[in-house]
Amino acid sequence: MYDYILRGGTVVDGTSGPSYQADVAIKDGKIAKIAQAIDCAAKEVIDVTGFAVAPGFIDMHSHSDTSFLEDNRCESRIYQGVTSEVAGQCGYTIYPCPDDRMENMRDFAGSDLTYFASASLQEFMDKVKAKGEQMSTNLIPLIGHGALRCGVMGYENRKATPEEIAEMQRLLDRDMQAGAWGVSLGLGYAPGVSSDQEELNALGEVVAKYDGIIPSHMRYQNDKTPIALEEMYEINRQTGAHVHISHFKASGKKAWGRAPEFVQHVADARKAGVNVTV
Repeated sequence: MYDYILRGGTVVDGTSGPSYQADVAIKDGKIAKIAQAIDCAAKEVIDVTGFAVAPGFIDMHSHSDTSFLEDNRCESRIYQGVTSEVAGQCGYTIYPCPDDRMENMRDFAGSDLTYFASASLQEFMDKVKAKGEQMSTNLIPLIGHGALRCGVMGYENRKATPEEIAEMQRLLDRDMQAGAWGVSLGLGYAPGVSSDQEELNALGEVVAKYDGIIPSHMRYQNDKTPIALEEMYEINRQTGAHVHISHFKASGKKAWGRAPEFVQHVADARKAGVNVTV
């Protein structure tokens, strides 16, 4: 006996093939059978005629990494079919930092999240568990470069020293080992805006070691977009890390009509071997 049978839905299975009508049987939390007509017993049969039956969607750019602490139902995602979220975007997380600089992270996190501000991803998860908090969707965590930089050197608007870069690498490496999927950049915001290519490449070296990803809110999203793209390409050229452009636009009057040029810019880079996605 199955636990559930979803009867009469339109199956979109994620393989890029055409959709088709079928029943879906579920047992012990897993899909047990997909067939045109499943004529077996089940604890519950749900008529899903007229609905799509699909794997949960992955939100590739989410800022829900702390909102679940206020409402763990995550209904705004669940109702859209989203079951996994890549969060910690645009350089923002509330970790990590050196153990002796927690004040930097508390300041970066803000007064509402003071308790959850943490020295590491693992410490954050431990605090979440200790409070009995849960997230209805699956969290795919990134480490925010802005948080990383603030944790090590505050909001100082200057080039990082070799020692500070090494400390950022150490903290990132520790959190990648703990399960982070990469580092996100927020180069249009403080303190990330103060970073340079050397710093970004150094973090790229750590991400590449774990085959991670670097999503970026780029430094420019206007007529200077090609300059910002080159900054991202250079991370890949020097380290091999996969870079991803989170916001790809031609913003502002000076960039009107240049969208095709920017698209071609990325296409040419990919053809030349740069591992960049949009």
